[in-house]
Formats: sequence, C-alpha cells, structure tokens
Amino acid sequence: MTSPHRLFRPILLLLALSLGAMTNAAAQTRDVAGAKDYPGIGRFGGSVITGYQVKDFDAARMQGAAFKDGQPTDARRLTEFVASYHARLRPWHPDDATTRAIRLLVEGRRKLVDLRTALGNQLQQHLKEYFPLALELAGAHPYDAWFLRLLGKFPTLKDLQRAAPQTLQRMLPRKRRASDDPPADPRIAVIRAAQPLVTDSAVILAGKLAVQSLVAQLVQLNQGVAQYDRELAQLMAEHPDAALFQLPGARAAMAPRLLAAFGTDRDRFASARDIQQLSGIAPVTIRSGKSLAVRRRRACPKFLRQTFHEFAQHSLKRSRWALAYYRLLRAKGKGRHAAFRALAFKWIRILFRCWQNRTPYDESLYLQRLETTHSPILEYLTPQAAS
Repeated sequence: MTSPHRLFRPILLLLALSLGAMTNAAAQTRDVAGAKDYPGIGRFGGSVITGYQVKDFDAARMQGAAFKDGQPTDARRLTEFVASYHARLRPWHPDDATTRAIRLLVEGRRKLVDLRTALGNQLQQHLKEYFPLALELAGAHPYDAWFLRLLGKFPTLKDLQRAAPQTLQRMLPRKRRASDDPPADPRIAVIRAAQPLVTDSAVILAGKLAVQSLVAQLVQLNQGVAQYDRELAQLMAEHPDAALFQLPGARAAMAPRLLAAFGTDRDRFASARDIQQLSGIAPVTIRSGKSLAVRRRRACPKFLRQTFHEFAQHSLKRSRWALAYYRLLRAKGKGRHAAFRALAFKWIRILFRCWQNRTPYDESLYLQRLETTHSPILEYLTPQAAS
C-alpha cells in the first residue's frame, strides 16, 4: 500500500511551484510610481491625448470596408483615418470647471425631481385607497412642504378630524379671500363633515405606514432639490455667460440647463444645425430607393432633447412670437409635441447666434425681423397688453 507521505509530496511540490510563480508574476506586474494597471503606461508620462468629435468620423467617408465591432483591424483603420483626415477633424476641448459643475448639477437635480415625481404618484395612489380627502386639500403638487407636514402630523382622516381648528388654520395654506367671504375657513368645515372611504383597520394601517414612509422620503428629496438650486444659483452668478440665457420662460431651473447644453467652447459647434442634430430636435430623413420619410430623431442624448423641448413649452407664456408660431403649427395640423420640437428648432438657431456673438436675446429685435420679412407668424401674434 502506498504511503500517505508519498501521495502528499507531489501536491506540496505543486503548491510551492504555484506560489512561486504567483509571487514572480505579482513582482513583474507591480505598478510603477504614477502608473495604473499596466507598468508600461509610465513611459507615456507627459503625453497629451486629443479627443475628436464622433460626428466628424461619421460625416467623413473612408475608403475600404466598413468598421466592424470587435475586429482587430479597427485600431489600425482608425489610426489611418486620423492620419489621413486630420485636417477635417475638430479637437474636442472640455469646458471650464464651472460649466462642467453646472452640467453635472442640472443632471443630478433632474434625477431627484424625477424620483420625487414617482414617489409623489405613489403617495397619491395610497391616499386614494384610504384617505381621498387629503388629495382635495393637496392641490396640484402632493410634495409641497405644507402638505407633507400636514400628512406627517395627521396621516389619517380620524387624526385630521381630531385636530383643533386653530391648528388646521395654521397648517393649511392661506387662500385669497373676498370681502364677502365668511370669516371661518370653509375647508375646516369640509374636514369636519367628511366621511371615511374605508373603515377596515387593516387597510387604514397599511396605508398610514406607507404614507408616513413616503412623506419622509419626499421631505428629504425636497431638501436635496433645494440644495441643488442653491448651488446652481451660486454657479450661475459666477459664470460669464449667464446673462446670455436669461430668456423668456428660462427661470432658475431652466437657464442652467441651457447654459450647460451650449457650453463655453465656441468652436465645438460649427453651426446651429450641429446642436439641432445632436439634441435630437432636428428630424432625420430616411431614404430607400424612391421612398423618402422624415422621422423623429431618437438616437440622441435624452436629457439634452428634453431641455430644449421643455424650454420651448415654457417660452409660450413669456414670448409673443413663440406662442404665435406654436398656434401657426397647430393650425397646420401639427401635433402638440411636434409643434414643441419645431419651436425648439427655431429657438436653437436664435440662441446659437446669441451664444456665438455673446449678445443677450432681445425679443423686440426678433419681432422687428418678423415684420421686415412679412412672416406668416404675424397673423397669429396676439396684441401686446398696455403697460
């Protein structure tokens, strides 16, 4: 019978060899000072890497077969492309630190706002199931600070009806009152006379706990959004191009988004068409044989497209020509969102010229331009109210 010691000797020898090999490999691949992941990177210290716009690669034509993802010849072909078409490429330059901070903050703020909207919808659904009177008091926004305080203190109809009238008067938002209105708030009488939707204690308990959890989260989100707003206001006050984006409908939340969309590098976009295509506002034309179709551009940065789309919508309340142009498009049969995109297309051309020339936007100058060219927009222009 074979001795156990003879069986373990080869195993111990293999383990020793393996440990030695691992030690030697670790010693050979150890990072040198200032390098990461691969020791050879250290020899490229002080080099400058120049980035180029991807659209310039797509716009130019290169002889030979098309690139295929994963092919080993891609790197060689890209190298040849840069060497041959270097003069046709525009280097990409990063924005300054303030502009980059604004871009990151507006994107982060929008994520918090979207999350707050989602949680607000959940809050409304839970209240519909056991406490619908609260939604009548809430109004348009279920995440308003006063409403969250009210729900935090009185999460059920029974709790709300037990509250003293003075407490309710203090916690409910004040409304405009006419001279002939009764002195008592009618909302308090509605609360006193309300009947519960459900009396099942299990349903009420489950809804109460869910509402209290959502209220706590929404309070935190409101604080986070307010912190983003303070930081953005401070950065906008320091930015040299902030005055260029004081536009009709672009308030404290929209102006930083527009500034971040354009950036500070005036050579990044050769024309307004570059921004229109990059943002997805410009449509895409599809040709195949004799057929031709114009479709909405979907391959684009969604947040950038959303920025111009929402700005066009907000400008309707502050810009006379924007509202007139929107009415013109709707009269021609355009859908609501298609009209917003067409209006954003026109806004981008105006903003690009203001941004390039560093000239603030002037509504009166554009209206004079419309009158000079006898634009059909004038037919839908509402008369200006007397000041």
